[in-house]
Amino acid sequence: MWAKYHQTPVEYVCDAGIFDAPTVAAHCTRAGASDCAILADCGVSVATNPASNMKLGNGFAPVPELMEAGVNVCLGTDGATSNNAQNMFREMGLLALVHKGVRESSQCISADDALRMATRGGAQALGLPCGSIEVGKKADLALLDLDAPALTPLGNPVSALVYAVNGSEVDTVIIDGKVVLRHRELLTIDEERVRFEIARICERLGLNRV
Repeated sequence: MWAKYHQTPVEYVCDAGIFDAPTVAAHCTRAGASDCAILADCGVSVATNPASNMKLGNGFAPVPELMEAGVNVCLGTDGATSNNAQNMFREMGLLALVHKGVRESSQCISADDALRMATRGGAQALGLPCGSIEVGKKADLALLDLDAPALTPLGNPVSALVYAVNGSEVDTVIIDGKVVLRHRELLTIDEERVRFEIARICERLGLNRV
């Protein structure tokens, strides 16, 4: 990009007027200091996807620098082709850990930062009335079993969510006030039917399910 246009991708896209509309920029693994400033000035949210970036080997977004510049950073998984798990709990842990390791700083990104990016940050990026428990916002909630081994003993709940939970602790899920998972039982879809249809699709496409 620089060799051809003498601009970074962020500068090029900004000059093209794309940031005039609400924008979520994915990955941003090559963003520099000037790019962070542009993203902040234009109100662009950045979706970081640590597991996908690790699998693809393409580096990490400069999340600490983006935060310092005032950019709203949110957390994503990317697609299944580059992130098999699609697990937001794992994503939170990776987000908090990889930057600590890369920058050799245990204070780099806190558990509170990671949880905020996974909840409020994503809601802000998409302009959705959710991401926190407040009057007037959608009741999108996940209830966890506090007796699960990963949460016993429960010291700092936020730290436990980010560093210890793997998702198996989720007991109940509520979406916009509607219970869709109760005591780990899906209420809105037929699990057996879904597995059957997936197996049939894999067979038709000749995919190896192993």
